[in-house]
Amino acid sequence: MILCGAAAVGTAVFFTSCSDNKDSGRPAIIGQSIFVPNEMNAAVTVELEFDGEGTVFNTNEWFSVEPFDVVPGTNSLTVKVMELNTELTERVAGFMVNDGTNTQFYVIQDPVPGWDVSKKTASVSGEEQSYTFSIKGNTDFDAVVAEGVDWLTIDSVTESDSTLLADNATYSAYRTYNINMSVAANDGEVRTAEITLNGVDGVTTATIEVSQMGELVADFSRDFYRRTLGIRFTATTCGYCPMMSEAMTLAYEETGGRFLPFTIYGIMAGSDWWVYDYWLEWMNAFATRYFPRGIVNGYAVVENNNPSTNAAIFTQLTEEARTNIPANTVIGGTVSVSGSNVDANISVASKEAGVYTIGVFLMESHIVGQQSGAGASYEHNFVVKDEFTHYMGDDLSLSTESVQELTYTMPIPSTVEDINNCYVCVWIAKDDTFSGQVSGVLYADYNMLIDNVVNIPVNGFALFEYEN
Repeated sequence: MILCGAAAVGTAVFFTSCSDNKDSGRPAIIGQSIFVPNEMNAAVTVELEFDGEGTVFNTNEWFSVEPFDVVPGTNSLTVKVMELNTELTERVAGFMVNDGTNTQFYVIQDPVPGWDVSKKTASVSGEEQSYTFSIKGNTDFDAVVAEGVDWLTIDSVTESDSTLLADNATYSAYRTYNINMSVAANDGEVRTAEITLNGVDGVTTATIEVSQMGELVADFSRDFYRRTLGIRFTATTCGYCPMMSEAMTLAYEETGGRFLPFTIYGIMAGSDWWVYDYWLEWMNAFATRYFPRGIVNGYAVVENNNPSTNAAIFTQLTEEARTNIPANTVIGGTVSVSGSNVDANISVASKEAGVYTIGVFLMESHIVGQQSGAGASYEHNFVVKDEFTHYMGDDLSLSTESVQELTYTMPIPSTVEDINNCYVCVWIAKDDTFSGQVSGVLYADYNMLIDNVVNIPVNGFALFEYEN
């Protein structure tokens, strides 16, 4: 409920006639907050009453306030928009009026209508289930499933997580929308449904997709798609480590995800803010005591160098493995969050019988934080957070032309910052090694040859993939 009239704050009394802002349907001023539309040169005039003479102090460039001086009694102050707000959240800033005491006013500019749909796709497992797709935005909407789709229905759209703006009185229009849906079981191939978001303003629209996994059936007559694992030892106190991180990220992008980084954070000088518990055991396994260093597929040692040089080396090692060490295994499965747990259902297909180890790890990307040599806003990616298996893998015996199903679960670790930025990395290794020809690489025998690896997103799936 909005109460219009007069309210005393210090020596200033301010009021409005309760005439609505024609863009939002609300008064132009509520308390000490003045609302302006997201429109160039739009002007909002409010009536304010002061006890004495005073001066307006405004250091903001995106709006102006006139006149600069106030007098005892009723004053008309006009706030004019000088810049557009390009964000999905309101823009808030303040100005002061000194009429004997400093009185703070806030100007709140409307956001761009819409939603953050940078994550436009969702992936779900093949069983019958209830599923929630969450987005953030500022405009209510109807969610409509494309015509002809009978396996997915929208149950409801709910809202949560609106936050208080800087005026400590107004709640933001930017909030979380939860699209709650029912998904039928799928015993066929992968299928996709398109969902259109129609804003209640009649103008704003967006589209998202939900893909559902089908039955995992291995085709043993085809070559399994082979990926390469790049292990990186690092620390937030390591000033040279961002070079190796950039090189691995470049290789990941240049190979289309065939090269997968695996980042192990260790502690140096006691100052790291999150550390993988078994970092030292991993370093001992690969006979290294310093950061940074890259170990590719368990046998190829790459020392730190400039990013473009090392990216080329990682890319060459990836191609060398694809050509000379074809995968005997391929990995698929689903990862889901249920309550406070992460569940991973993994399927491993093998062409020939063999004894392997399987490593299953919870990973996180897009963690912004301190990094020596890169500042306080560095983005940490491909970070190991916890392990479902033994840190060096569990024993796994595979049969000829068979598929083995494995199930893992863990509580969401306290070190996870955003479970939506997490995924599960699964690798299969055998007690072996390989010696190749890539220049600048030390080939060593650490009794760990990665046969294949895959990343599975949280609330998503991975299918069996083939080279052709």
